[in-house]
Amino acid sequence: MSPKKNSYFIWVSDCYSNTGEGKLAINFIKKLSHLKKHNIIIKTPNLQFTSYDHFKKKINLNNFYKSNFSFFFRYTVFLLGIFYLWVNYLSGKKVVYINYLPLWNFFIFFLSPPGTIFGPITGSLYKRNNKNELYSFIRKYIFPFFFKISVFLLRLRNLKYFFSTSQLESVIKNKNLKYLSNIQLLFFKNKNKNKNKYYDLLIYNRKHENKFSLNFEKIFSNKLFYNKKILVLGEKINLPNIKNLGFLPHNKVQNYLDKTKFTIISAENIYSFFFFDSIRSSVITLFSNKIKYNKKIIKIKKNNFISLDDTKKFLNLIIPILNKKIRTGVPKINTSYLYDLSKNFNTFKKELF
Repeated sequence: MSPKKNSYFIWVSDCYSNTGEGKLAINFIKKLSHLKKHNIIIKTPNLQFTSYDHFKKKINLNNFYKSNFSFFFRYTVFLLGIFYLWVNYLSGKKVVYINYLPLWNFFIFFLSPPGTIFGPITGSLYKRNNKNELYSFIRKYIFPFFFKISVFLLRLRNLKYFFSTSQLESVIKNKNLKYLSNIQLLFFKNKNKNKNKYYDLLIYNRKHENKFSLNFEKIFSNKLFYNKKILVLGEKINLPNIKNLGFLPHNKVQNYLDKTKFTIISAENIYSFFFFDSIRSSVITLFSNKIKYNKKIIKIKKNNFISLDDTKKFLNLIIPILNKKIRTGVPKINTSYLYDLSKNFNTFKKELF
Protein backbone atom coordinates (compact mmCIF):
# COMPACT_ATOMS: atom_id res chain seq x y z
CA MET A 1 0.00 0.00 0.00
CA SER A 2 1.51 3.36 -0.98
CA PRO A 3 1.54 5.85 1.93
CA LYS A 4 -0.48 9.05 1.76
CA LYS A 5 1.76 11.97 0.89
CA ASN A 6 0.51 14.36 3.57
CA SER A 7 -0.30 11.95 6.39
CA TYR A 8 2.24 10.93 9.06
CA PHE A 9 2.29 8.80 12.18
CA ILE A 10 5.19 9.50 14.54
CA TRP A 11 6.07 7.12 17.37
CA VAL A 12 8.03 8.62 20.29
CA SER A 13 9.22 6.28 23.03
CA ASP A 14 10.15 9.05 25.47
CA CYS A 15 8.93 12.64 25.68
CA TYR A 16 10.35 13.36 29.14
CA SER A 17 11.98 16.80 29.12
CA ASN A 18 14.32 15.71 31.94
CA THR A 19 15.98 12.88 29.95
CA GLY A 20 18.44 13.07 27.08
CA GLU A 21 16.24 10.87 24.88
CA GLY A 22 13.21 13.04 25.66
CA LYS A 23 15.02 16.26 24.80
CA LEU A 24 16.31 14.66 21.61
CA ALA A 25 12.76 13.80 20.52
CA ILE A 26 11.27 17.19 21.44
CA ASN A 27 14.00 19.13 19.64
CA PHE A 28 13.99 16.84 16.61
CA ILE A 29 10.22 17.07 16.12
CA LYS A 30 10.37 20.87 16.43
CA LYS A 31 12.93 20.85 13.63
CA LEU A 32 10.20 19.29 11.49
CA SER A 33 8.06 22.42 11.72
CA HIS A 34 7.02 22.08 8.07
CA LEU A 35 4.85 19.13 9.17
CA LYS A 36 2.32 21.58 10.62
CA LYS A 37 0.95 21.73 7.08
CA HIS A 38 0.35 17.97 7.10
CA ASN A 39 -1.97 15.59 8.90
CA ILE A 40 0.10 14.04 11.65
CA ILE A 41 -0.40 12.00 14.79
CA ILE A 42 2.35 11.88 17.42
CA LYS A 43 2.02 8.94 19.80
CA THR A 44 3.94 8.08 23.00
CA PRO A 45 3.32 5.11 25.35
CA ASN A 46 0.81 7.21 27.32
CA LEU A 47 0.07 10.36 25.28
CA GLN A 48 -1.27 11.23 21.83
CA PHE A 49 -1.11 14.49 19.88
CA THR A 50 -3.33 15.12 16.90
CA SER A 51 -1.20 17.76 15.17
CA TYR A 52 2.22 19.37 15.19
CA ASP A 53 0.78 22.50 16.88
CA HIS A 54 -0.93 20.34 19.53
CA PHE A 55 2.43 18.70 20.32
CA LYS A 56 4.31 22.00 20.43
CA LYS A 57 1.68 23.55 22.72
CA LYS A 58 1.61 20.67 25.20
CA ILE A 59 5.25 19.56 25.18
CA ASN A 60 8.20 21.82 25.82
CA LEU A 61 11.62 21.54 27.41
CA ASN A 62 10.34 22.95 30.70
CA ASN A 63 7.66 20.29 31.16
CA PHE A 64 8.69 17.73 33.75
CA TYR A 65 7.71 14.09 34.01
CA LYS A 66 8.83 11.34 36.32
CA SER A 67 11.37 9.32 34.35
CA ASN A 68 10.59 5.69 33.69
CA PHE A 69 13.73 3.56 33.76
CA SER A 70 11.94 0.22 34.23
CA PHE A 71 13.09 -2.85 32.30
CA PHE A 72 9.92 -2.77 30.18
CA PHE A 73 10.33 0.86 29.23
CA ARG A 74 14.03 0.62 28.40
CA TYR A 75 14.11 -2.68 26.54
CA THR A 76 10.65 -3.76 25.35
CA VAL A 77 8.60 -0.60 24.74
CA PHE A 78 9.92 -0.53 21.16
CA LEU A 79 7.64 -3.50 20.39
CA LEU A 80 4.63 -1.36 21.26
CA GLY A 81 5.95 1.34 18.94
CA ILE A 82 6.42 -1.12 16.08
CA PHE A 83 2.85 -2.37 16.56
CA TYR A 84 1.51 1.20 16.16
CA LEU A 85 3.78 1.77 13.16
CA TRP A 86 2.32 -1.22 11.34
CA VAL A 87 -1.28 -0.28 12.18
CA ASN A 88 -0.77 3.20 10.72
CA TYR A 89 1.36 2.02 7.80
CA LEU A 90 -1.40 -0.37 6.75
CA SER A 91 -3.89 2.49 6.96
CA GLY A 92 -1.81 4.42 4.42
CA LYS A 93 0.26 6.79 6.56
CA LYS A 94 3.98 7.48 6.36
CA VAL A 95 5.53 6.26 9.62
CA VAL A 96 8.35 7.70 11.70
CA TYR A 97 10.16 6.12 14.68
CA ILE A 98 11.86 8.62 17.00
CA ASN A 99 14.24 8.08 19.95
CA TYR A 100 15.31 5.08 21.99
CA LEU A 101 16.95 4.02 18.75
CA PRO A 102 20.27 2.43 19.79
CA LEU A 103 22.16 0.95 16.86
CA TRP A 104 22.60 -2.33 18.76
CA ASN A 105 18.82 -2.96 18.74
CA PHE A 106 18.61 -4.44 15.24
CA PHE A 107 15.10 -5.74 16.01
CA ILE A 108 13.75 -2.19 15.47
CA PHE A 109 15.26 -1.97 11.99
CA PHE A 110 14.18 -5.53 11.16
CA LEU A 111 10.57 -5.33 12.38
CA SER A 112 9.59 -1.78 11.35
CA PRO A 113 7.43 -1.33 8.23
CA PRO A 114 9.01 -0.59 4.82
CA GLY A 115 9.94 3.05 4.35
CA THR A 116 9.99 3.82 8.09
CA ILE A 117 11.82 7.10 8.73
CA PHE A 118 14.08 6.73 11.76
CA GLY A 119 14.81 9.65 14.08
CA PRO A 120 18.34 10.16 15.37
CA ILE A 121 20.00 6.76 15.85
CA THR A 122 22.11 6.64 19.01
CA GLY A 123 24.89 4.54 20.48
CA SER A 124 28.51 4.58 21.53
CA LEU A 125 31.52 2.31 21.24
CA TYR A 126 33.12 0.37 24.07
CA LYS A 127 35.68 2.62 25.75
CA ARG A 128 36.80 1.15 29.05
CA ASN A 129 36.49 -1.74 31.44
CA ASN A 130 33.43 -1.51 33.63
CA LYS A 131 33.06 -2.85 37.16
CA ASN A 132 30.16 -4.93 35.86
CA GLU A 133 31.99 -7.72 33.99
CA LEU A 134 28.88 -9.00 32.20
CA TYR A 135 28.01 -5.49 30.99
CA SER A 136 31.60 -4.96 29.80
CA PHE A 137 31.55 -8.27 27.92
CA ILE A 138 28.28 -7.37 26.18
CA ARG A 139 29.52 -3.89 25.25
CA LYS A 140 32.86 -5.16 23.96
CA TYR A 141 31.87 -8.32 22.10
CA ILE A 142 28.08 -8.56 21.62
CA PHE A 143 27.22 -4.98 20.64
CA PRO A 144 29.73 -4.78 17.74
CA PHE A 145 28.08 -7.89 16.24
CA PHE A 146 24.63 -6.33 16.68
CA PHE A 147 25.93 -3.12 15.07
CA LYS A 148 26.86 -5.08 11.94
CA ILE A 149 23.39 -6.62 11.71
CA SER A 150 21.74 -3.20 12.08
CA VAL A 151 23.97 -1.60 9.44
CA PHE A 152 23.16 -4.48 7.06
CA LEU A 153 19.43 -3.95 7.62
CA LEU A 154 19.73 -0.19 7.14
CA ARG A 155 21.54 -0.76 3.86
CA LEU A 156 18.71 -3.01 2.68
CA ARG A 157 16.21 -0.26 3.45
CA ASN A 158 18.28 2.13 1.30
CA LEU A 159 17.07 5.36 2.91
CA LYS A 160 18.81 8.33 4.50
CA TYR A 161 19.50 8.22 8.22
CA PHE A 162 20.04 10.65 11.06
CA PHE A 163 22.62 9.81 13.75
CA SER A 164 22.56 11.71 17.02
CA THR A 165 26.36 12.01 17.29
CA SER A 166 29.45 10.93 15.36
CA GLN A 167 30.47 8.36 17.96
CA LEU A 168 29.48 5.48 15.67
CA GLU A 169 31.23 6.91 12.62
CA SER A 170 33.82 4.12 12.49
CA VAL A 171 30.98 1.56 12.38
CA ILE A 172 28.88 3.18 9.65
CA LYS A 173 31.54 4.86 7.51
CA ASN A 174 32.19 3.32 4.09
CA LYS A 175 29.15 1.02 4.48
CA ASN A 176 27.17 2.57 1.61
CA LEU A 177 24.88 4.31 4.06
CA LYS A 178 23.50 7.75 3.34
CA TYR A 179 23.62 9.40 6.74
CA LEU A 180 24.01 12.65 8.61
CA SER A 181 25.66 12.56 12.04
CA ASN A 182 25.90 15.02 14.95
CA ILE A 183 22.21 15.92 14.70
CA GLN A 184 22.32 16.77 18.40
CA LEU A 185 24.54 19.75 17.61
CA LEU A 186 21.64 21.33 15.72
CA PHE A 187 19.94 22.00 19.05
CA PHE A 188 22.79 24.07 20.48
CA LYS A 189 21.92 27.70 21.18
CA ASN A 190 24.29 30.47 22.20
CA LYS A 191 23.58 32.55 25.26
CA ASN A 192 25.04 35.71 26.79
CA LYS A 193 27.83 35.12 29.27
CA ASN A 194 26.93 35.14 32.93
CA LYS A 195 29.71 36.32 35.25
CA ASN A 196 27.73 36.10 38.50
CA LYS A 197 28.87 32.65 39.59
CA TYR A 198 27.96 31.49 43.11
CA TYR A 199 28.42 27.69 43.07
CA ASP A 200 31.81 26.04 42.56
CA LEU A 201 30.76 22.74 41.00
CA LEU A 202 27.64 21.02 39.65
CA ILE A 203 27.49 17.31 38.80
CA TYR A 204 24.81 14.97 37.50
CA ASN A 205 24.82 11.93 39.78
CA ARG A 206 23.17 8.82 38.41
CA LYS A 207 23.95 5.15 38.94
CA HIS A 208 24.41 3.95 35.37
CA GLU A 209 27.01 1.69 33.76
CA ASN A 210 28.04 4.41 31.29
CA LYS A 211 28.27 7.25 33.79
CA PHE A 212 30.97 7.99 36.36
CA SER A 213 32.95 5.19 37.99
CA LEU A 214 34.00 7.61 40.76
CA ASN A 215 32.35 7.46 44.18
CA PHE A 216 31.36 11.11 44.56
CA GLU A 217 29.93 10.60 48.05
CA LYS A 218 33.36 9.44 49.23
CA ILE A 219 35.16 12.17 47.27
CA PHE A 220 33.02 15.07 48.52
CA SER A 221 33.36 13.86 52.12
CA ASN A 222 37.03 14.83 51.84
CA LYS A 223 37.80 17.93 53.92
CA LEU A 224 39.20 19.61 50.79
CA PHE A 225 35.60 20.16 49.67
CA TYR A 226 34.22 21.52 52.95
CA ASN A 227 34.46 25.14 51.82
CA LYS A 228 33.16 24.44 48.30
CA LYS A 229 29.59 25.08 47.20
CA ILE A 230 28.55 21.91 45.35
CA LEU A 231 25.30 21.14 43.52
CA VAL A 232 24.16 17.60 42.76
CA LEU A 233 21.52 16.82 40.13
CA GLY A 234 19.88 13.41 40.07
CA GLU A 235 20.41 10.92 42.87
CA LYS A 236 21.16 12.33 46.31
CA ILE A 237 24.54 12.49 48.02
CA ASN A 238 23.93 12.75 51.76
CA LEU A 239 26.62 15.16 52.91
CA PRO A 240 26.25 18.51 54.73
CA ASN A 241 28.31 20.43 52.16
CA ILE A 242 26.11 19.27 49.25
CA LYS A 243 22.95 20.91 47.88
CA ASN A 244 20.85 18.13 46.33
CA LEU A 245 18.60 19.33 43.50
CA GLY A 246 17.07 15.98 42.55
CA PHE A 247 15.64 15.70 39.02
CA LEU A 248 14.64 19.10 37.64
CA PRO A 249 12.99 20.47 34.48
CA HIS A 250 15.28 21.96 31.88
CA ASN A 251 14.74 25.63 32.70
CA LYS A 252 15.64 25.14 36.39
CA VAL A 253 18.79 23.21 35.47
CA GLN A 254 19.77 26.09 33.17
CA ASN A 255 19.19 28.59 36.00
CA TYR A 256 21.56 26.69 38.29
CA LEU A 257 24.16 26.37 35.55
CA ASP A 258 24.00 30.15 35.12
CA LYS A 259 25.27 30.43 38.70
CA THR A 260 27.90 27.68 38.48
CA LYS A 261 31.63 27.88 37.70
CA PHE A 262 32.51 24.25 36.86
CA THR A 263 30.81 21.00 35.89
CA ILE A 264 31.90 17.50 34.82
CA ILE A 265 30.72 15.54 31.77
CA SER A 266 30.65 11.73 31.98
CA ALA A 267 32.78 9.78 29.53
CA GLU A 268 30.20 8.20 27.23
CA ASN A 269 28.93 11.21 25.25
CA ILE A 270 30.54 14.60 24.82
CA TYR A 271 27.60 15.80 22.70
CA SER A 272 25.07 15.70 25.52
CA PHE A 273 22.37 18.31 26.12
CA PHE A 274 23.91 18.95 29.51
CA PHE A 275 27.17 19.87 27.76
CA PHE A 276 25.37 22.32 25.46
CA ASP A 277 23.53 23.87 28.41
CA SER A 278 26.85 24.26 30.22
CA ILE A 279 28.38 26.17 27.31
CA ARG A 280 25.29 28.38 27.08
CA SER A 281 25.77 29.28 30.74
CA SER A 282 29.54 29.84 30.38
CA VAL A 283 30.33 26.94 32.70
CA ILE A 284 33.86 25.52 32.50
CA THR A 285 33.26 21.90 31.53
CA LEU A 286 35.66 19.15 32.62
CA PHE A 287 35.91 15.87 30.70
CA SER A 288 37.35 12.39 31.02
CA ASN A 289 40.88 12.24 29.64
CA LYS A 290 39.73 9.15 27.69
CA ILE A 291 36.98 10.85 25.76
CA LYS A 292 37.32 11.28 21.99
CA TYR A 293 35.96 14.23 20.06
CA ASN A 294 36.39 16.06 16.77
CA LYS A 295 38.77 18.97 17.33
CA LYS A 296 37.49 20.65 14.17
CA ILE A 297 34.03 20.90 15.73
CA ILE A 298 34.77 21.64 19.39
CA LYS A 299 37.71 23.56 20.85
CA ILE A 300 38.64 22.47 24.39
CA LYS A 301 41.63 23.50 26.48
CA LYS A 302 44.04 20.71 27.38
CA ASN A 303 43.65 21.22 31.13
CA ASN A 304 39.88 20.57 30.91
CA PHE A 305 40.65 16.83 30.64
CA ILE A 306 41.06 14.93 33.90
CA SER A 307 40.95 11.34 35.17
CA LEU A 308 37.44 10.15 35.99
CA ASP A 309 38.53 6.57 36.78
CA ASP A 310 41.09 7.08 39.53
CA THR A 311 40.04 8.87 42.74
CA LYS A 312 43.56 9.91 43.72
CA LYS A 313 44.35 11.40 40.30
CA PHE A 314 40.97 13.11 40.28
CA LEU A 315 41.57 14.76 43.67
CA ASN A 316 45.06 15.87 42.66
CA LEU A 317 43.57 17.88 39.79
CA ILE A 318 40.05 18.91 40.75
CA ILE A 319 40.97 21.06 43.77
CA PRO A 320 43.66 23.12 41.93
CA ILE A 321 41.19 23.52 39.05
CA LEU A 322 38.39 24.71 41.33
CA ASN A 323 40.86 27.09 42.99
CA LYS A 324 41.85 28.31 39.49
CA LYS A 325 45.49 27.37 39.98
CA ILE A 326 45.26 25.37 36.76
CA ARG A 327 44.12 27.30 33.71
CA THR A 328 40.96 25.96 32.04
CA GLY A 329 38.24 27.50 29.89
CA VAL A 330 34.71 27.24 28.48
CA PRO A 331 34.65 25.00 25.35
CA LYS A 332 33.73 26.58 22.02
CA ILE A 333 31.75 25.10 19.12
CA ASN A 334 32.68 25.82 15.50
CA THR A 335 29.81 27.96 14.15
CA SER A 336 30.69 27.33 10.49
CA TYR A 337 30.29 23.58 11.09
CA LEU A 338 26.87 24.21 12.64
CA TYR A 339 25.86 26.23 9.58
CA ASP A 340 26.85 23.45 7.15
CA LEU A 341 25.16 20.84 9.36
CA SER A 342 21.92 22.81 9.31
CA LYS A 343 21.99 23.07 5.49
CA ASN A 344 22.57 19.32 5.15
CA PHE A 345 19.81 18.56 7.64
CA ASN A 346 17.32 20.60 5.63
CA THR A 347 18.30 18.68 2.48
CA PHE A 348 17.78 15.34 4.21
CA LYS A 349 14.51 16.53 5.71
CA LYS A 350 13.04 17.55 2.34
CA GLU A 351 13.93 14.21 0.77
CA LEU A 352 12.59 12.07 3.62
CA PHE A 353 9.46 13.98 4.69
